[in-house]
Amino acid sequence: MARFKRRRLWIVVGALIVVMVLVSTALLMLRPSISASSGGATATPTLIASLCTSGATAAPFSAAEGSSAAFPCSPTRSVLTVPTPLGTIQTIYYVAELDGKRYEMMIADYGKVFSGGLTGILRSIVLDRTKASTMEEYLMTERASEASTLNEVSGQLISADNGTRAARIKLYAVGKKLYRVAVAAPLADIESAPLRAFLDSFNIPNE
Repeated sequence: MARFKRRRLWIVVGALIVVMVLVSTALLMLRPSISASSGGATATPTLIASLCTSGATAAPFSAAEGSSAAFPCSPTRSVLTVPTPLGTIQTIYYVAELDGKRYEMMIADYGKVFSGGLTGILRSIVLDRTKASTMEEYLMTERASEASTLNEVSGQLISADNGTRAARIKLYAVGKKLYRVAVAAPLADIESAPLRAFLDSFNIPNE
């Protein structure tokens, strides 16, 4: 009996390792390419963004996938799809820029990869790998992380910078989807009221 239990434990551990490898690989493949400035310090994701008119007033925007936020203008929608041995992961980005500040909302759909929702250990794996992938995407270093709750869903609020630019990122896993809302701006502007208002306006559906 003890041998049987140990065997089952190793099967479970092995399955989790496989899931971690697949999720990590998929997230790395989904990560947008990076465009760096001549000094390399102010690199930003190369996803096409709507360029908002200076002085634009934020207005509610609802994505077809269910999440919403008050963007300074209508964001550009981009879709990245990556096949994995377990199924296809589709990631949708909504991005706008205003006066050198970037506003972004992302939804990653794991519905074709996992039969169940992103819960327990799987949820932790996806959140941790998404955070790591985001730091690489923005070419920044995580400075702080704290708990964040939205619609009774627990998530993470991450603060990051690279010495010249900074970002604030919120991550939530609901059902079979991973949601990310983020702002990036010059370091001195990251705590400005419009950026905080955008993050606070973010909402996700109850699944």
